[in-house]
Amino acid sequence: MQLLRKILLIIVGISLIIVPFCFLEYLCYLGLCPGAPSEIKNKFLTFYGYFFWIYLLVALSSMFVSHLFKITRPRLSCFFLIIPLICLLPYFYVEIKTNQIQNKYDNARRDFNKPKSYDFVCPNGKFIRHDTGGTYYYFDFNSEGDSGAMTAYYKYDELKKGLEKNSIDPTTCKNKQGMSLNQKTN
Repeated sequence: MQLLRKILLIIVGISLIIVPFCFLEYLCYLGLCPGAPSEIKNKFLTFYGYFFWIYLLVALSSMFVSHLFKITRPRLSCFFLIIPLICLLPYFYVEIKTNQIQNKYDNARRDFNKPKSYDFVCPNGKFIRHDTGGTYYYFDFNSEGDSGAMTAYYKYDELKKGLEKNSIDPTTCKNKQGMSLNQKTN
């Protein structure tokens, strides 16, 4: 029984590493980290706010109570060390849910940053999106849509000057139907 108690004590001690990570996640979803989805903030911010200090109290108090009963009632001592491990289950559930939400937003961002059938794709892999309001968006992203930049131009002349700076001829940028950007604006 003493060996089990020592193993549980080590596991509970190691599980306290979660507390600073949970606090950092709380600060991140509070607004310190840019790009965190607001859906996570709306659903789980209060959980992170309470969990990091409640879990610390539960773990430390269960370790103390376990120490009190280690000689007189060893089984009860082990039971008190299992309580913080059970308290970790909601944390793991929330972590899985936040990862799913984050992946959903990451995939949507990557999809937005890839050329669509109505976009004008230039020879170097860059593309231009023209919205109904008359704005031209020049996308300079890698093929996966993970990193890069987007520049907005409000007039065709501005776009043309911007493309010239990047050594791109607007007539070479074509959509799936084969229409060049130059033909669309004329």
